[in-house]
Amino acid sequence: MRTVLIALAVLASTVLAEPGRAQQGPDLADLVVGWVSGSWRSPISCEIDGTLRQGVRRVIIEPQPVRGRAADLRMRFIDLHPGEATRCVDTRGTSLPNLIGGVRARYPGRPHPETAKRDFREALKRKKGFELDVVEGSVRFESVGPGAEEARLVDFARGKLVISRVYPATDPARELAPFKSGRKFLLTLKAPSGEVLVLPVFDPAAR
Repeated sequence: MRTVLIALAVLASTVLAEPGRAQQGPDLADLVVGWVSGSWRSPISCEIDGTLRQGVRRVIIEPQPVRGRAADLRMRFIDLHPGEATRCVDTRGTSLPNLIGGVRARYPGRPHPETAKRDFREALKRKKGFELDVVEGSVRFESVGPGAEEARLVDFARGKLVISRVYPATDPARELAPFKSGRKFLLTLKAPSGEVLVLPVFDPAAR
């Protein structure tokens, strides 16, 4: 919650500093960006010296102010630096790559600031999350371990970023169950080429 409040405070100060938006306040896009902003973690286990060790992947999501309109969202994947790891997997044993790079995304449409809070609640209740347009960005997929495949750079521009809640009795919920957090999301990044990246994430600061 503290992370959300900080993000919203940043957005509010940006809005007040921009001509033409001083009297409007944050709109729906601002609320969406504030809702998901934070320093997230995604479960990943890597095998080192024959032992599978549980760790986390860092994903940073933060507002990117844009003059004259609502803020964009910047999402970055932090290099794992797997080093001598022979493989990295999820809780089901599926191989996971090292991810480097990120995207900039934007909530579509022109929502009305005067109904932003109500629209946010209704959209979240109806769709269980939000879909954003990816404006630009690419992610480098690096296989881990000896004999790894050549790294792939995937362009996500003109794709979609879906941010949704994690619900009980689902695979993401089971994967995140060991981590105590009041904020758990599912991030789904879709490229025009058909590549899909799905990451369950939790906020370690939200207890």
